[in-house]
Amino acid sequence: MTVCAIRRLLVILLLVGTPAAADPVWRVSNGGHELYLGGSIHLLRQQDYPLPAAFDEAFARAGRLIFETDIAATRSPAFQQTMDRALRLPEGERLGDRLKPETRQLLEARLKLFGLGLEPFDGYRPALLSLSLTMLELQRLGIDAPGVDEALFRKARQAGKAMGWLETPQQQIAFLSRMGEGEEDLLIRQTLLELTTLEQDFDRMIEAWRIGDLDALEALFVTPTKTLSPRLYRELMVERNRQWLPRIVEWLKTPEVELIVVGSAHLAGDEGLVRALRRKGYRVERVDSPAQ
Repeated sequence: MTVCAIRRLLVILLLVGTPAAADPVWRVSNGGHELYLGGSIHLLRQQDYPLPAAFDEAFARAGRLIFETDIAATRSPAFQQTMDRALRLPEGERLGDRLKPETRQLLEARLKLFGLGLEPFDGYRPALLSLSLTMLELQRLGIDAPGVDEALFRKARQAGKAMGWLETPQQQIAFLSRMGEGEEDLLIRQTLLELTTLEQDFDRMIEAWRIGDLDALEALFVTPTKTLSPRLYRELMVERNRQWLPRIVEWLKTPEVELIVVGSAHLAGDEGLVRALRRKGYRVERVDSPAQ
């Protein structure tokens, strides 16, 4: 979900010679119980590996990893078929008819760069086109290595660790089917705009993520989404965070340690999980790893 929300952010100046480097992992504790909350970027480049060192600490201590959804289930043919049906428009309707002429012209020009036309996407809801455009551009730029969640999923499976998730694949499909509904032109136009600066913005996004800079991540993901489409912000961030929070609180009561991995945007901002947990009285500290 957070990849297609890429925005410009402030240039982050890294200090040299500091005794510790902050990582995008937070330790959440309540008395004798604790868990880790890690921020993910859903696609990376090979050069972005290895992951920040705090993930190693959190993974080693965790008895169970929690992801946004059941990653294994999303790879099944049944899931792909269900998603395809859910993202199709009603018979006879076309996405292109919901776009302004100027937006459609820009869209067709961008698709032509990828050797594509509108036809393969015209019978689908706007989320599919928005995500496809972003993925195509990321692949063109060589940003096609597994993201944080995928890397940790593979590592957990190899280590035989228990896994869980915050929402079902069916819930994710339902969200995607509603994304941009009634705001099709706005979503596609904004996606096209983001593609023009994606290469430059990605470096800055990775820089902000690596040091766990929630203010920069808020400027990158949260504030622009809230300004552009309050409805999308509410559905993408606020409602999902509120649904996840009680589950996170329940995991804080278990004797084992969990590592919960979510898109970094879900951690930032006033409605983000970090501030929400602090408001509930939990201690939330960013994990620091020794400087290299």
